[in-house]
Parts: sequence; structure tokens; C-alpha cells
Amino acid sequence: MALAYALAICVAAVVINFTQEYSLLWRALAADVGATLVIFAFGTVFRNSSFYDPYWSVTPPILLLYWCGELVLSDPRIAFLFLITLFWSLRLTHNWMRSWSGLDHEDWRYRNFKESTGGFYPLVDLFGIQLAPTLMVFLGCLPFYWLSSSTQTNWQFIDYLWVLIGFSGVYLEMRADNVLRDFKLTNTQPGKVLDYDVWGLCRHPNYLGELSFWFVIGSAGFLGTKDPLVWIGFVVMLALFVFYSVPALDKKLMESKTDYEEYKKSVWSLIPIKKRRADGGL
Repeated sequence: MALAYALAICVAAVVINFTQEYSLLWRALAADVGATLVIFAFGTVFRNSSFYDPYWSVTPPILLLYWCGELVLSDPRIAFLFLITLFWSLRLTHNWMRSWSGLDHEDWRYRNFKESTGGFYPLVDLFGIQLAPTLMVFLGCLPFYWLSSSTQTNWQFIDYLWVLIGFSGVYLEMRADNVLRDFKLTNTQPGKVLDYDVWGLCRHPNYLGELSFWFVIGSAGFLGTKDPLVWIGFVVMLALFVFYSVPALDKKLMESKTDYEEYKKSVWSLIPIKKRRADGGL
């Protein structure tokens, strides 16, 4: 895995070097795609698409530094974005490292795709599992690029709000993952649902924290540029989680957890508020 990502970074650097006639935006996109193809090649050789899993958390801080590296120490908006992005990246990468057991482990969604698509899986793997998320993350990071050339750098009081949401969202993800990890290690009841701590607030607190992170990037970008296009990435991420990630995981858990249907009836997927029942109770 380390070799795959070291080579991917090298390929990205070569692409950057040979595309100097283009803007920083297109050079970064070309390098991003080139690095993804390297990871895809490793996943194909070792027959494990989970080679791509860390890519999601590694790319944003690299893009931020590539586009805004000179501003990290001089622009407070970029500085806080960097700190939040670094916190998010280290937390997500660490969580992957402690949960990935090696080449014997592959994400359950990828295995489902293999079973359902058969001989077409290599195409699904390349375009659906790897290139599509790469482009989604790239879109989510575009506010970094627009902020790098923005002249509206005045810090506003409302900026403190997205900073608070950013750190809180990453902490929510971290707490959700830690509680889930402890539950998996200590639970002795097959089919038991994790419904306490932050998992009692909503069914997918880790997804809520993840969406908070991308919302923060869009918020900082909008305050710094006043361009509504900065929200494209967040809207794409929101659609991904609402229309695919949440329904797919709910379906899987409904099949394996006997009490999940009752849990689903009483707790929203991404809204941290208890549902009201028809009798008016909670």
C-alpha cells in the first residue's frame, strides 16, 4: 500500500512537471487522475479495490497546499482551512489504518459490485469506484483553488462559525468511529444495534461529520469569493451520501441486525433529532 501511494505521488509530480503550460487547476486535475490510475493498477494486480480507500483522505490536504501553500501562514481563512483539513485527513487515514487488516480485506460494497457486475467489474472499478470519487473530492476541494486567487480576504465574525462547525464535525466523526470500534470489539450479542452515544443521535453520525467537513469548505469558499459555484462540491457529496451511502448501508444493516428496523423508525439517518411517533411521543 505504501509503495502504491509513493508511486502515485511520483506520477502526479511528473504530470505536474509536463503540464506547465496549463493552469494550476488543470494541472492538479491531470495529476489527480494520473495518481488514481496508479492506484487502480495496483488494485487490479492484487485484485483488491480497497487500495483506493485511503485516497479519499490523502488528496484534500495535498490539493490545498498545492494551490494555497504560500497563503497558509498569511491568510487566516486558508490557515484554519488547512488545520481543519489536516485534522480530518489524519483522523480518517488513522481510522483506515487501524481497521484495514491487509490484502485479505476488501470493502463490502466492492465485493457486492463484483458479484452483481461480473465481467464488467473492471470498468465499474475504474470509473465508478475510483475515478468518480476522485472527481467528487476534486470538486469538493475547488474552493481551495478559488480562494487562492480571491481578493476578498477580510476575516468576518461569521468565519468563526464555520471554524467551529469544522472542528466539531471532524470530532463527531472521530467519536463515532471510536464508539463503533469499541462496540465491535466488545459486543457479544449477534444482531445487536449500536444505538447509544452519538449513534443514538442519528443513524450515521460519521456521515454527518463528513458532510460537515465538506460544508465547511464550501462555506469558507463562499465567504472568501462570494461565488455560488463553490457549493458544487458539497452538493455532490450530499447527493452521494443521501442517495447512495445511507440507503446502501441501511439495507445491509437491515439484513444483518434484527433490531435495526425499530432503530430506523426512531432515529433519523443524518438529522440528530429523535423522530416523533404518531402518538406524539418520542
